[in-house]
Amino acid sequence: MKEMLANRREILIWFISAATLVLVEIVCRGDIIFAPIGKDSGAFAYFADLWLNGAILYKETLVDNKPPGIYFVDAAAISLFGKSVYAVHLIDIIWNFLSAIAILLMSRELFNKYVAVVVGILFIIFSSVPTLAADGNLTVSYMLFPTIGGIYFLVLYLKGNIRRHLFWSGFLFGVSFLFKQPVAFEAACALGATILLSENHRRYTEICKNILLFVAGGLIPFFFLSLYCTVSGGFKDMVYALFILPMEMSSAGRNIFQRVDILSNVITIFKDDLKSLSLLCIISSAVAIAYLKRFNKVTIFLYLWFLGSLVGSLSGGRVSKQYFLQAVPSMVVIAGIGCYHLSEIKKKSFWKKYKTIVLSIALLVFLRHTVTAEVRDFRDNVLQHVHSPRPLTREELLAEFISANTNPGDYIYGFGGHTYLRASFMANRLFATRHAIPKMFDGGGYESRDYPHPSKTAWMMNEMIEDVIRAKPKLIFGYSD
Repeated sequence: MKEMLANRREILIWFISAATLVLVEIVCRGDIIFAPIGKDSGAFAYFADLWLNGAILYKETLVDNKPPGIYFVDAAAISLFGKSVYAVHLIDIIWNFLSAIAILLMSRELFNKYVAVVVGILFIIFSSVPTLAADGNLTVSYMLFPTIGGIYFLVLYLKGNIRRHLFWSGFLFGVSFLFKQPVAFEAACALGATILLSENHRRYTEICKNILLFVAGGLIPFFFLSLYCTVSGGFKDMVYALFILPMEMSSAGRNIFQRVDILSNVITIFKDDLKSLSLLCIISSAVAIAYLKRFNKVTIFLYLWFLGSLVGSLSGGRVSKQYFLQAVPSMVVIAGIGCYHLSEIKKKSFWKKYKTIVLSIALLVFLRHTVTAEVRDFRDNVLQHVHSPRPLTREELLAEFISANTNPGDYIYGFGGHTYLRASFMANRLFATRHAIPKMFDGGGYESRDYPHPSKTAWMMNEMIEDVIRAKPKLIFGYSD
């Protein structure tokens, strides 16, 4: 009887936790459903739809340095919810919620069920900060779900020394790589921290076995991707997009060690956009130092994980606020350290007597300055959309013009980058070429140190011209995004 009541209580706690996260997700991120689709989001959705209709991955889709994970997720969204902007935004909300559930599970393993809910709420709030989340549907935000899963299995390995957890961690990091390559820095740092803090860190044979097991798991997703691309005929194009093109971009100056604005950008991010979360991390660190007197191995692992995620966020092509989403999961878990250890302090009589009051006041202050603003923004955005729909963007107007002046199945062309792929998706028309990044051709990207020298991408220009001649687009227009 007692066991049955305990099970029911556990199920009830899970239900309340999930319901709380659902509510927070809707409030903090739900209004993105009314936002216009971003230029990158539109490009991903367009080529995901093209892939669903038989296009060969990489060979007949966008030439870009992005792995195909985002295509697969958008393809699932289109298959489940139909071809629309709403489908793309809805899958973004669902995916972010799955990331919150993953971080909830990991936090329950590290702390307790109450702190886990707090950490999950913090993740949703700070992963939805407008300057970081932008218009949603970002490769870095989709990378977080499998990455958190990979970290979760490393934590399990540290606590139980069960070797299969290393394999599954590597597998999930491999899945994460299919969304964005910089996760390799985070995976290497997390694995190194795990080996350093494990019981067998002085046995070199055991270290080699652990690394090989992790790597074997990580290679499985890439093996299946390679197998698929080989069978479909796009393997050579995949290798160029995922490995050669990023190196060419680095040689053009897209390298973190060649940037002088790195430090100022990092300071700005953590001083302004992540100010509240940064303060929570600092306070949590102070609590851990003051009351633990020392860090246990899991706590040290979390800080090393943060450093790895920070390096990964800085390794993108250009310094962008959106890349710092990669550091949010580790930061919210570090913030949970303080919550957990504050609730455990029993030696101080004042704290033991007034602990509930102090924590309640702190929670109310946090809700007042963070959650209240999110609720107000959500309410205002929803009411504004219901009572007075927002004006159409220029891309939406362009999509309406395309729909009115062309027929389904017609090709269109515009020398303006991702803007036209977005319009093609919304208008349900075909773009004349897969080469849609003009900065790769005209030298403008090289001058701003964003893309390779035009001599390295001349073949793209030749293919683009051949594609346009072959497609005979019904409508050609030209303004840049």
